[in-house]
Amino acid sequence: MSLPTLPENTSLTRDDVINQIISSIAMEELGLSHIINSEGEKLQYALGTIPGVSGPTEPATIDDLLELNKSIRDTLDSTMQNQLFLKAKLQSALAASVMQGPTGPTGPTGPATIEIDEVTTLDPGLDADVENITGDNQNVRLRFSIPRGDTGYTGYTGYTGYTGYTGYTGYTGYTGYTGYTGYTGYTGYTGYTGYTGYTGYTGPENGLYAFGSRSNEVGGDTTLTANQTYVVPLPTERAAKNVVYTTDNGITVNTTGSYYIGYNLTSSFDTGTDLTYQVRSGTALIPNTQLALTGYTAGTVVNYSGNVITVLQANDEVNIAVTTTTAGDLTIQPNPNATLTVFKLD
Repeated sequence: MSLPTLPENTSLTRDDVINQIISSIAMEELGLSHIINSEGEKLQYALGTIPGVSGPTEPATIDDLLELNKSIRDTLDSTMQNQLFLKAKLQSALAASVMQGPTGPTGPTGPATIEIDEVTTLDPGLDADVENITGDNQNVRLRFSIPRGDTGYTGYTGYTGYTGYTGYTGYTGYTGYTGYTGYTGYTGYTGYTGYTGYTGYTGPENGLYAFGSRSNEVGGDTTLTANQTYVVPLPTERAAKNVVYTTDNGITVNTTGSYYIGYNLTSSFDTGTDLTYQVRSGTALIPNTQLALTGYTAGTVVNYSGNVITVLQANDEVNIAVTTTTAGDLTIQPNPNATLTVFKLD
């Protein structure tokens, strides 16, 4: 590394000299860092760990490494002593007092206040003027007189656009011909009287032969798995006749026949998905009861309700089921918003 270059200008101020001393300390520190780095590279070379540089031909012995370690330790001792010297030198430079010259004479006192009194617009061509109307240099109140600018020239008048040509008058269309009057159709013959239907059998003395109803009074949330059918729970059992409440979810009929089925389910789902509602006989869909919602919006309340008449076989179980294409929580509204009613018609 090269030696520091001394400035040619010898006319230095006290501050310049202190800055030069601090700069020299920095240069010495830089030189010491190069020395410490070179000692480290000597050790790397002896061990053969410098990237891209091969070590000595003969591997270093223990004695070689101890001798090399002593040389590095001696260099570090000398460096630490120099550091103490540089520290004292830097502290002395930073603690040096800065001498100041004598205080100069006090300048004149400026105005205590400056206010704008009025701004007057003068005619074009007059001179601008600023007047201190108080006459006091301590409390100045200024009045401005500023001439108006000259009137600009009038712009040229734009040209008049040309008048468009008048379009031609269209021709009168011809009168259409009068359509012919259709002929009067002949009167149809009187149909024959249908035969009298047979008389149905007499129903049971005590009203409906079979009926049952279940509901969900408390509602609540249930987690649904994607693409798996969820049977809506209906734990509350009402009056029943010739039907069986075999599970918490449906109504099982005892005999084959035509049945009226009424159903209602008010619910919402917390995820956007495709939802399907249906009334089933066992696991089979009862026709005309399915509600399929494609692109259902999360949180929308759905009122799935209706009624249907269908034929049920003995031991068929009627239930309400929900299917979703995305996993999430189904919320059944309470008081009650899930009901299923079945009664036999024949």
